[in-house]
Amino acid sequence: MRLPARLIATAVCAASLALGVTEPALATTAPASTAVAPATVRPPAFALGAYADGFSGAGSQLAQFETQLGNPVTVASSFRGWGDLFPDATQQVDSASGHTLLVAWDLGATADTRFRTFTGHAHDDYLAQEAATAAAYGKPLYIRPWAEMNGDWSAFQPTPAGDRPAGGTYAEFVAAWRYVVTFFRTHGATNVRWVFNPTTDTYAGTTPVTSIWPGAGYVDVLGLDGYNWGTGGVFTWRGFGNIYATQYARLTALAPTLPVWVCETGSKEPTEADGAPIDPAHSKAAWYRDMVGWLAGTHVRAVVMFDVRKERDWRIASDPAALTYLSSVAATAPRTLPSSVASTATVTVKVVSTATVTSRIAVRARVGYAGHYATRWGQASASVFRRASATVTSQASTTAAATTLARTRALALAHASARTAAAKAARALALAVARHRAQVNAAAAARRAARTPVRSFG
Repeated sequence: MRLPARLIATAVCAASLALGVTEPALATTAPASTAVAPATVRPPAFALGAYADGFSGAGSQLAQFETQLGNPVTVASSFRGWGDLFPDATQQVDSASGHTLLVAWDLGATADTRFRTFTGHAHDDYLAQEAATAAAYGKPLYIRPWAEMNGDWSAFQPTPAGDRPAGGTYAEFVAAWRYVVTFFRTHGATNVRWVFNPTTDTYAGTTPVTSIWPGAGYVDVLGLDGYNWGTGGVFTWRGFGNIYATQYARLTALAPTLPVWVCETGSKEPTEADGAPIDPAHSKAAWYRDMVGWLAGTHVRAVVMFDVRKERDWRIASDPAALTYLSSVAATAPRTLPSSVASTATVTVKVVSTATVTSRIAVRARVGYAGHYATRWGQASASVFRRASATVTSQASTTAAATTLARTRALALAHASARTAAAKAARALALAVARHRAQVNAAAAARRAARTPVRSFG
């Protein structure tokens, strides 16, 4: 995980880190987009997946995509509509070859499938059939119902007035979502993982995700769809971070412990007039390098490519350099998908004195908890961090270390979710302070014995 430079500041920051109360490396605040990727590809924290052109047809094209990529991917994405039962035979093929299934489920685009028709039990027969099919599958099945529901182009967009053809109000959407999830669970389809999947769009006219959030008890994965459409018409070339930052921050604030999946993504091919003009100033390979760099330190645990020539040439292979780069990413990407964001922290504190006898104290505290924490003193926030590491160098005396200890203890009382971890950190720091004092006292005694003037610490 990327560590914010501001954490490397004072010993007080170290005490706060032990409690998880400073801004962590794995934060809900989206990182800035980076234009230049490192020379070597580090193993990513996210698995890769794809929707390959033709997947929803007679046969899966995912194997062909993997051959082209030169490495396997983890997630097999597909689209299914109203009335379909799945996983079907095509999806079972990719499941049998070790892929996790991700299904965008279109729950209708007419007045017959408005949100209130679900809570009104109009579709229980169909839901029961699909729940039985999903339960019989047995393996984890990731479903994103009403995908991209926040978009103003969607027939089922929730709006304040409920005026979309297949939509309804915010409250009706939440009720329908909860109804479908509860229906599946009570009918034995507990293997289904529910993906709440808006787009990255946040312009006026889209639905705020905070208004339609069904609650963490009804969601297993936070999903996002977002594309770089290139420059042309109303669009301009945008880096991955520029596209995803705002909505990512809003989603992760709603459910800090849930993993995030990029369910659909891709970039215009700048060497082609593929719906947007040729753009010699940009590169698809560079766009993907920017993506991987931006994702480091986030909650994103899966990235699914929309590998299709459609509105734009979204295919990775349109740029051989992009294909080569993502092949190297796929080679080291994880093949497993976590159900939550892991949470551990390693805190390193160094208190350095400028006295005649220099004392270096290293305190390591292992913290492993998930939940809510505070980003500032007494200010509630909702986020979780996976890993943080900070080295604090302070030309300070024992007094500064004692102040740090006191604040650590105070924070331990203030934040119940971190009490155990803070207590361990406080005890470790207390031991370190005691040792430091002993070293200072011994040095002072040695000076007195040698009739050497005592130099002040500070």
